[in-house]
Amino acid sequence: MVFDHCIRLVLIGVCVATARADIAVTVSVDPASGRTAISPLVYGVNQDLPGYAATARRQGGNRMTGYNWENNASNAGSDWMHSSDNFATWVMGIPDAQANVPGIAVTTFHDQSVAAGGAYSIVTLPMAGYVAADKSGTVMTGQVAPSSRWKAVSNTKPGAFSLTPNTGDGTVYSDEFVNFLVNRYGSAAMPNGVRAYSLDNEPDLWSHTHARLHAAQPTCVELIARSTDLAKAVKRVDPAAETIGFVSYGFNGYYSFQDAPDWTAEKATGSYRWFVDYFLAKMKSASDTAGVRLLDVLDVHHYTEHNAGGVRVSDGVDFSNLDANKGRIQAPRALWDASFNENSWIKQWFSEFYPYLPNLKAAIATHYPGTKLAITEYNYGGESHISGGLAQADTLGILGRDGVYLANLWLLHDSPAPLYAATAFKLYRDYDGAGGEFGDTSVGATVSSQENASAYAALHGSSGAKLHVVVLNKHYDEASAVTVQIAGATRYTRARVFAFDAASAAITERAVISGIAGNQFTTTLSALTAAHVVLEAEGSSFAAWQAGNFSAGEIASAAVSGADADPDGAGVSNFARYAFGLAARGALSAPVASVSRVEVSGQKRLAVTFTRQADAPGLSYVVEGSDALSGGWSTVATIAPGTPTVVTVNDVVDISAAAPRRFLRVRAVNAE
Repeated sequence: MVFDHCIRLVLIGVCVATARADIAVTVSVDPASGRTAISPLVYGVNQDLPGYAATARRQGGNRMTGYNWENNASNAGSDWMHSSDNFATWVMGIPDAQANVPGIAVTTFHDQSVAAGGAYSIVTLPMAGYVAADKSGTVMTGQVAPSSRWKAVSNTKPGAFSLTPNTGDGTVYSDEFVNFLVNRYGSAAMPNGVRAYSLDNEPDLWSHTHARLHAAQPTCVELIARSTDLAKAVKRVDPAAETIGFVSYGFNGYYSFQDAPDWTAEKATGSYRWFVDYFLAKMKSASDTAGVRLLDVLDVHHYTEHNAGGVRVSDGVDFSNLDANKGRIQAPRALWDASFNENSWIKQWFSEFYPYLPNLKAAIATHYPGTKLAITEYNYGGESHISGGLAQADTLGILGRDGVYLANLWLLHDSPAPLYAATAFKLYRDYDGAGGEFGDTSVGATVSSQENASAYAALHGSSGAKLHVVVLNKHYDEASAVTVQIAGATRYTRARVFAFDAASAAITERAVISGIAGNQFTTTLSALTAAHVVLEAEGSSFAAWQAGNFSAGEIASAAVSGADADPDGAGVSNFARYAFGLAARGALSAPVASVSRVEVSGQKRLAVTFTRQADAPGLSYVVEGSDALSGGWSTVATIAPGTPTVVTVNDVVDISAAAPRRFLRVRAVNAE
């Protein structure tokens, strides 16, 4: 067995060919430091982007607060005349003849996620007490809920669930809807199940966006009670599903639940810096009482408040405003960089909560450890402009490096087409047009100037055969001479470069960087250029993996570093660790491969999922099946190294018609 070490490098440059000397930028990468798993779910969207297959898709927004799954009616709130109508099906392209099929707006959405390779679907469940009863247009001020224009929502149905909901009983049941989805797709633990449920959308703004549905400003106590009750209902039906809350619209929601009437009194009941602390603490207490975690993911929305060129940089599509363009490129620094002076009312009056990610993560650590962090709506504008493409690429690097679990871009402008936003995602997820991906493990990367550059680095598992770093040269006018310095014993000798720039949103391969000596090279990036540099290690082999994980003395001992050795007694050979991208030392925290049941062409079959090396000459993975563990193994498939690194192979035997026992195994084979 042989596994290829890999790390990748992405360079994003901003510069213009002029008579002036190039700006000097130094990027320092240390593959041994700062290792953090990058969640693939940070590459998510709300609206699909052209040519990009998202890892996570969210069905959210103001429409879902009043969504009635029984007939697919929803209410626009203040977004459009408080209209109750058929928008939920229309926007999904569902014919009017099918618009009343229960849940079809959601099932169509999730079917798209499944068809796109099993993207993580987030379905929003209404929690404000009522949903649209009809599709008859504007709800007038005299028809505020409760009225005939609305149906009450209950989280728990008192009787048995039905897959054909009773539309005449006056109540819509949330647990019945979750059961409807589980019956159709399986639980969240199954390959096609709905993975997560959002506890409504932006409740801090209900009385503003949905004044006909929830006229009174919600209180802190109300939010906790509603969130707790809905989360319990979800967990009773599908314990494997993740619950996401409180889905705040923005900073004043984080801070005071939009100045909720009872916030001052509730804040005084505990050690709470801001409402985020209170929400986490109360949900932890409710979870402890219920005996089940009721909040899996803390979710906040983040639309930049940074102003430049006289405007909020996320607003409008006037790209002749150069100061706004330059400000947009800098704006993502507010997520993590304390040295960045965001030009906003938040930075001016609430600087103690700045930058945002460290404060949110600290709140979780203090008040509900283990809760994941999501930003299911965010935007910096410029989706069709190079400045927005660079800001998006920078944001994706930050989210991955800083341990965010889930993130979904919300398009503010879809005309002109958001090609630069889409390309920023593809820089990480399909840089070569053949599924080439940024690594799944972030490693240390620093730059000499945060104003002129940002840097991110990643590798695949513990392999160092390829190194990926994201360097963003953010100077608007000049070229950058970017010097990349790489620490560690692994030697890199060559690099391929893939980039997009101000001239085109298409990623193209640029000149190869060869003859790299001493793990250092300098390359020039022109103005407004984003480049993914894929550094290739010298000797991509098991020997290179040994050199990167054992001392000279250990390498001299085959009993410690040999292919068949198991120095930690964990029951896993060094070669298996290399081939399947496992940690080089210590006990395993998860199985090497997982087996599930899938349906293929009407047949029930086993499927095995495992991690392979991205690039390892001579290495292959042989998936074999048998009806008995004692022998009779036959080849199901042979898989070569490549990306994506996590692959699933379906068996060829129908287990519903074959022998009552069926087994799959994966062998890593070295042909060298």
